[in-house]
Amino acid sequence: MMIKKADSQLIKQYNEIRLLNLIRDNGPISRIELAKLSRISKVAVSEIVNRLDEAGFITEVGKGEASVRGGKRPRLLKLNPENKFVVGIDIRRSDTIVAIANLDAEIREIRQYPHKVNASASSVLALIFRDIDQMMLMQSLKTEDMLGIGVGLPGFIDYENGRVRFADTLRGWDNFPIAAEIERRYNVPVIIENDVKTRAFGESVLGAGRQIANLIYIWIGAGIGAGIIVNRQLYRGNMGRAGEIGYLKIQNMLNFNSEKYTYLYKNQQFLGELLSESAFVLACKRALSINGNSLNGKSEQEIEDLTLADIEQYLTNNRPEIAAVIDEYAHAMAGVCLQMIKTIDPKLIILGGKIIEKIPELITRINGILDVENHEIPFDFDGVLPDVLRREAGIKGAVVMALQSVFGLPVSPVRGHESHV
Repeated sequence: MMIKKADSQLIKQYNEIRLLNLIRDNGPISRIELAKLSRISKVAVSEIVNRLDEAGFITEVGKGEASVRGGKRPRLLKLNPENKFVVGIDIRRSDTIVAIANLDAEIREIRQYPHKVNASASSVLALIFRDIDQMMLMQSLKTEDMLGIGVGLPGFIDYENGRVRFADTLRGWDNFPIAAEIERRYNVPVIIENDVKTRAFGESVLGAGRQIANLIYIWIGAGIGAGIIVNRQLYRGNMGRAGEIGYLKIQNMLNFNSEKYTYLYKNQQFLGELLSESAFVLACKRALSINGNSLNGKSEQEIEDLTLADIEQYLTNNRPEIAAVIDEYAHAMAGVCLQMIKTIDPKLIILGGKIIEKIPELITRINGILDVENHEIPFDFDGVLPDVLRREAGIKGAVVMALQSVFGLPVSPVRGHESHV
């Protein structure tokens, strides 16, 4: 049977990606070793390596040892991470982060700038284009060396058309052709993804989940949401809405007894309302107000203006009111984690958000509760961890998504990653 030209081209591209991944993961490596690992003929390997070399993806780094039978020493190949680049974009309600990264997912330049809440998609894109162009100029990079762009942003995503179907925090962006506009500007593949799923992917590849194939990442912010990683791949679900746990009804998700939640529960219906950052802060305000006789002269206005940083300080001072709220919140979040352990069977759950950064004791309390509750079925579960990338999870997740357009697989960078945001 004759192989069609289109099929032949597809096989060629597939083999190029395979060899590029092998060089990335095993370099420095010789052509002979590549042929053995890939089970592709030596002739085909040499042809592919020559194409990758001409395109600037790989470079020679000396010679290896000769075989026991003698002969020439083989030339060794490794990934050339600096010759090409990708762009990551993390769009949020009132600010955006843009980064340029090399092929090892190392960020070379990053910018963060505010914009108006509910700013139009076109105005935000104009700022993004401006910053990408300026960063490329500063780094002496050419547009033809850009390989892909990853974009994380809030909302339900229309993956087929590269648009946001609906985003409560990005009003007016519905059905705006984000991916098409960016592709038109830079002529590279553009991947757009929900912001929580982007963070989950970043933590999976570059953060707390680097060695874990199956995990769940839960983000706590204006609401809560989850990103699900199955066999190191992001699981979107049928309509791309997997992990929208904030819309689950409290009574359906938790074995809920309102009497146990004196401060946290005030007739909320959904998990996103009960476990958001603002719900936690409000619960702390209630606790301090109810126990006002022990506030050391704090005024009602000072309680009203309470922030997470203030709560962190109260906790440091061993305030029982704050400890009580933390206990309530930890029990509710542990209930969510327990249900996800039973239904999805992750090896690890990662929690992220300012509340986790400021109140790390929550992680200890949640794990303690799970140790007691998670005994009905012997799950192989490593526990709950705080995120490692923190505020960089979104931008680094976007970078990793962009690199998928190059490697076709999740990236496993060989070097460490510094903090930039």
